[in-house]
Parts: sequence; structure tokens; C-alpha cells
Amino acid sequence: MFALKTSAQDPYSQNFSITNGLPSNSIYSILQDKNGFIWFTCDEGLFRYDGTYFKSFRSPEQTSYSGSSILEDIYGRIWYMDFDGNAFYLQNNKVKRFPQKLSSSYYQLKATKSVIFIHEKNDVIAIDLKTLKEIKRFKIGQLIYSCEVLND
Repeated sequence: MFALKTSAQDPYSQNFSITNGLPSNSIYSILQDKNGFIWFTCDEGLFRYDGTYFKSFRSPEQTSYSGSSILEDIYGRIWYMDFDGNAFYLQNNKVKRFPQKLSSSYYQLKATKSVIFIHEKNDVIAIDLKTLKEIKRFKIGQLIYSCEVLND
């Protein structure tokens, strides 16, 4: 006769809704940053959850708060695109609008370790993440596009 020893875990999960502090039940994107904070976008804008509280991040420059496509760059900035096609980033707990000549409709942000790609009307712009300056502009005309980053 032999004895079999087993062990198991019950994964911890927590559900959120408007009743326990979530600003909206419509969540568009979620990201866990390198510090463990949970970031999400919803109808009410960009929020950070620290395990206890939800904190809103807004700017007077925003024409719309709802958006999606959250990402964190290597400098710890949180980026997202609103549904009006404007790119924003969070630096020093302040939301800053990335200057775009002609915003377009919503397209997802994509990034490598050193470059972020932002859509403008008829263009995709490669922006250096260190300097936040334009590196290259790709003309796309009236084409619908999807951008993906493979192997950085």
C-alpha cells in the first residue's frame, strides 16, 4: 500500500462593478504595470487601481475620456488612445496629450522598446520613446491598417 499526497490551490479572484467602486461596467482595456498597479480604460477614462482605490487620470486637453489600447513604455509612462484618435501618456501623474497634426479615428497603439507607433490621418508615425520626437512617417493614404510589433 502506498500513500498519495496531493495539494491544491484555490486561486484568489475579486469581481468589481459599479457597486464596489468601479467607475463603469464597460471596460475597454486592462494592463498591469511593472509596479503591480492595474490600469484600465472605460467610459469614464483612464483609471489606476492600487488594490484598494480607483484613481482617475484626466486632462483638460481631452475631448473624450473613453479609450483603449493601454501600454507601458520602458520609461514607465502609461499610454492610451481615446476613441477620437488622440494619443495620451501619463508622466508624473499627469495626463499629457501627444501632439498630433491631424488625429484620426481610433487605432491601437503599438510599441517596441524604443519606438511607439501613433496613427494620424493618412500616416503612421514612429516616435522615439526617449525623446518623444518623430523618427519616421509612413504614408498610408486612405487604407485601413493594422500594426503589429514582432520580435521588438
